[in-house]
Amino acid sequence: GAIATIERCVNAGDTFKAICVGTGCTGAIQKLQQILGIYVPPAAWTKLAVLVAPGKDWDSAGEVPLNVVKAYPADPSGASKVASVDDTDPGWIRAREAVKAVLRGRGALPIVLVGGYEHHSNELSWRDGLCDYMRVPLTKDFEFDYAFLEAVLPKLRATSPDRLIIGSFSDCSNVTGMRTDIRRISAALRRHGCLLFVDYAASGPYTTIDCNRTEGSFDACFVSPHKFMGGEGSSGLLLLRKSLYKGSLPPTFGGGGTVKFVTPHSHRYSDDIVERESAGTPGVLQIMQTALAFEVKGAIGPENIERKEHELLKDFFAWLKRTHPKEIVVYGNQDPEKRHPIVSFNVVEPHALHPRFVTCLLSDLFGIQSRAGCSCAGPHGVDLFEYTKQDIDVAMQLIVGGGKGGDREPNLLSTKLGWCRINLHYTLDAIDIWYFKEALSFVVKHGYRFLSLYTFDLYTGSWIYTPPDERHGFGETPTHSRSQSLKASFTFHEADHSHIKAEEADLHSFGLDAALAGASSRIVKDVDREDLLKHQLERANVILGKLPDKKVAPPPAPFPPVRIQGRPFFEVAEGMVRNREALEDAAKLLPKEIITGDIEILKAAMQAPPPEPLNPGKEASPAVKVLSPLLAADGSHGQIRRVGVKFTSVAYSVSPGWGKPPLQVLQDVSGICRSGEVLFLMGPHGAGKTMLLNCLSGHVKGAPTGEITFNGAPATQQLFRRTAQYCMEDAPFYEALTVEEHLMYAARLCCPSRAEARRRAEWVISVLGLSACRKSKVGGLVFRGISAGEHKRLAIGEKALVGAPVLFLDEPTSGLDASSALQVAQTLQVLASHNGTSIICSIHQPSERMLECVDHVLLLGTGGRQAYFGSPDGLEDHFVKALGEPRARKATPAEWALEMISAEVGGTDREERIAKAWAAHGVQKMKQLQCGASGASDIPSGGSPLDSFRHTAVLFERSMMNTLRNPIVIWVRLAMDVVLSLIIGTVWWDIGSDVSAGDVNNIAAVLFFNAAFQAFMSITSMHAYLEDRAVLVKEKASGCYNVVSYNVSAFLVLAPFLFLISIVCSAIIYPSLSLNSDGGRFAVYALNLFLTLLCADAVAFLVAAIVPIFIAALAACAFVFGTFMILQGFFIRFPDIPAAWRWLHWAGFHSYSFRTALFNEFDGTVILKDLNTYPPAFVDVNGEVFLKTFDFHDEDLTRNCLIMLGMAVVYRLIAGLWQHFFYTGKK
Repeated sequence: GAIATIERCVNAGDTFKAICVGTGCTGAIQKLQQILGIYVPPAAWTKLAVLVAPGKDWDSAGEVPLNVVKAYPADPSGASKVASVDDTDPGWIRAREAVKAVLRGRGALPIVLVGGYEHHSNELSWRDGLCDYMRVPLTKDFEFDYAFLEAVLPKLRATSPDRLIIGSFSDCSNVTGMRTDIRRISAALRRHGCLLFVDYAASGPYTTIDCNRTEGSFDACFVSPHKFMGGEGSSGLLLLRKSLYKGSLPPTFGGGGTVKFVTPHSHRYSDDIVERESAGTPGVLQIMQTALAFEVKGAIGPENIERKEHELLKDFFAWLKRTHPKEIVVYGNQDPEKRHPIVSFNVVEPHALHPRFVTCLLSDLFGIQSRAGCSCAGPHGVDLFEYTKQDIDVAMQLIVGGGKGGDREPNLLSTKLGWCRINLHYTLDAIDIWYFKEALSFVVKHGYRFLSLYTFDLYTGSWIYTPPDERHGFGETPTHSRSQSLKASFTFHEADHSHIKAEEADLHSFGLDAALAGASSRIVKDVDREDLLKHQLERANVILGKLPDKKVAPPPAPFPPVRIQGRPFFEVAEGMVRNREALEDAAKLLPKEIITGDIEILKAAMQAPPPEPLNPGKEASPAVKVLSPLLAADGSHGQIRRVGVKFTSVAYSVSPGWGKPPLQVLQDVSGICRSGEVLFLMGPHGAGKTMLLNCLSGHVKGAPTGEITFNGAPATQQLFRRTAQYCMEDAPFYEALTVEEHLMYAARLCCPSRAEARRRAEWVISVLGLSACRKSKVGGLVFRGISAGEHKRLAIGEKALVGAPVLFLDEPTSGLDASSALQVAQTLQVLASHNGTSIICSIHQPSERMLECVDHVLLLGTGGRQAYFGSPDGLEDHFVKALGEPRARKATPAEWALEMISAEVGGTDREERIAKAWAAHGVQKMKQLQCGASGASDIPSGGSPLDSFRHTAVLFERSMMNTLRNPIVIWVRLAMDVVLSLIIGTVWWDIGSDVSAGDVNNIAAVLFFNAAFQAFMSITSMHAYLEDRAVLVKEKASGCYNVVSYNVSAFLVLAPFLFLISIVCSAIIYPSLSLNSDGGRFAVYALNLFLTLLCADAVAFLVAAIVPIFIAALAACAFVFGTFMILQGFFIRFPDIPAAWRWLHWAGFHSYSFRTALFNEFDGTVILKDLNTYPPAFVDVNGEVFLKTFDFHDEDLTRNCLIMLGMAVVYRLIAGLWQHFFYTGKK
């Protein structure tokens, strides 16, 4: 049956019995102590003590606080020495020690040694049992002290030769996962005739349990199968060596199922150990579940489990060391070889968090289940936290007080030491681990900002979500019960919240969604599950974006339990205390200098008024009220001068083609966007929204008619560059860089301080919900990358972190779902309200809730005619008056207005009526609007000239990283060049030794081919150059840097790689062909090849700068190289080139490269006679004779090298000039 299956799985054989009891190891330990006669019910002690000292009062309560039980461990120097019993102890404790003293004197009291990291069941039960107990300490590294055990056993055996000595040790710590060397412990105990009990409560699911192993044998072990895979609902398990069981005694509890036969006068117990110790109704289902769990574990294989554990721990600890070396404290040795995947930690930086709060956030936000507390291992926690005696006394005072048993206890359980514990289970895959890392990083960085959503119960240490309407001032008791659903409305101020009720969510169900995304979604393919988990991370960032960022000062004095546990008692930030009595209790117990300051801090935090509206005279929306404190702390970019934009009667036309009249795309459009406002440009497809945006931002060729002013000053290109940032719809990025890297480099280009750049980048990542993809490459042709929505938010974030006074965005919500689009709109509103930024963006189809984030909307109809400008609230009234008809049912005002101004939907008649209505009433209204400030003096000045050096350094670093990651630019090219060099080396092998007349043409051919082909390979960089071109156009138009910084950095990045290629290829070809090795000819050959590559890549760079289309650029580059190759002097001698084409011989770098290579090889070389050539060579000749056949005379190699270097510079200079004059971003 099931018992037999269990015994088979643990190799019980004929020596062990499996007894299923209770629900875990605790029941198994109790059963074993009952069998050994060590367990004694507490009420029995006073009765037994009567036999020791009749007439003595054993029932007194004593003076220690109620339910406090002191431990009296044995002295390691000799078991007969036990600490004297305190007269203040309760009578039952004195009775217990009196009984034990008698048995100790007769050598009948067992001695039990326990380890330093036992859970409570394997320590407290021995303390209170009929035995002497001793705790084996831990080393300074918190590992089992084997030396102590091996030293104390001989002393115990010498002083107590007849007493039973037992070692009861955990196979691993349930806190740190640290493993115990059971083999070494077993050997030590066996040498002195001791018993060994092993506690597999923590390690059982992961390690092999073998009852009859030759090394590390034990006499009993305790297992908790409910922790096994599929073991939920199983029973506890005691594996007992049969020789320990005394069949002559009755079972530990006589009852049904333990007997063979019962009469009124006698009864006979069963002979089977399992039946004798299984009184009552057996847990059949529990036992079967236990057997199945063991079979599942066996099928998986403990060796496979341990291998996977090692991989997970190694990866996790490496990640922690790399990303959170100071923020997270992990307990125990971090060597994966020494532990199981049980990890306990505390978050201590940048804001210390209560471990129970960490578990709440992991569950509520991400559906990740963890545990917090002391893990039923308080003594081990005292060791880990290095508590002093004073620390322990203070902690006990906060919980049980210091009075007599009848006094009321403070019961402040929140002050208990603790940690957050997780298990890196072997079933987790890479996606699960990634998700947990991202979630944990989120909690570490942003967890403190969720404190305002929770109530902290000082009595229980629980963190309970508190709805906004039930949050009270300091010392007031909330009206809701603890069992209330964790419902978060995300409305943080007393105002009309009706318009954001759609965002109400249940944090508990939110966490359940996350759990389903991580678990149930495993039925779908990994990529779908990964998307689901990414979405969950994005949802967490959405909530984060709506939270305040109010900081609370740390406690004025250190206090060990508070410091170690992450300040759970005093620094609860904005989490409200359930009642004032708890603080008063603490104030009575602790010195005033410790507690007073913290209470004042807490009071100040609780009584702080809500933030004022940021724009006087304008009521801020809930989104602004919530996000503004966050922006102030993490996202503000210094004092930004406020700039308003006003445009009046703007018109613009384009030429549709040769001989056709101009096409009017904008007609008499007017509007205004004051500092701190958001303006949406709306209209049907083809209405001219993007064109109007381009006109306002200076991104059109030619000047639009009408008037555009910034703070009343006429808009010029200089003003555009100094005040505005433009975010195009399909912004280009480097596909090999991650989202975080793009934002960081963009921030460094505009911030002198790296720390400030990091702060801006982190703020953008947080607000725009990019945390889940921050480490993902943007992607493109070579790499798989982020989604379209993430790409859009990255483009917005890149512009937002610059902090310009005016921000233009083209379709910032295209490709986003409704929730993400709303988040973007709210972010734009915060930017405008807090920083005073004027934001103008074109929007295709805004939702009604998005329009709540907008100050004004401007509608364009067909042909660029203006239909409306004003508040979104007045949109419907204007169209109703203009059309004389009500809004269509089930259509929002914005949807209805867009339909009416579209000729295809609303008809030309409606369109005309709307245009006339605006011309009659709106134009006059526009003339009355004022922009506010006036004068260009209020506009920020440009940057310092010294910024060019910083820009060059940042661009160099960015380009170097992109180049190293892009295999096409360097590595594929290098591999192809190496392979080609090997082919050349084998085809022309040793041709240069003893050069004869028949070899010279072959040598000349290989010198020509190698240089020409290596130069031609530069077209492999065309894709990277065109990628660079798109980014340069975007960033130059935004004024991020000048073309000098870009070109210098690009050259510095490319030159080392070209030098590497030239050295590697030369090192292969030159010795393989046995080319001329006199003097420094190899160096000249390598230098010539390097300069050739520099020129070739400069030509490719120039072509890419001029020709933006990939295929066309390839063709143009090939044409240029082909022309230079024809006229370089190999295919046709220079004297034979027609005079009209000779200038191209001198204009192409191929000519100088070929002349240098040929002269370097043959100058001073003796060419041997060869009668087999045609015509035959009858005598040896000098190499100069051969050079004269090409009309090469007295070549100056230094001059040739300088000319090629100059050509490389000139080509890049021409490219830079082209970039400077034509990369304007105008359309």
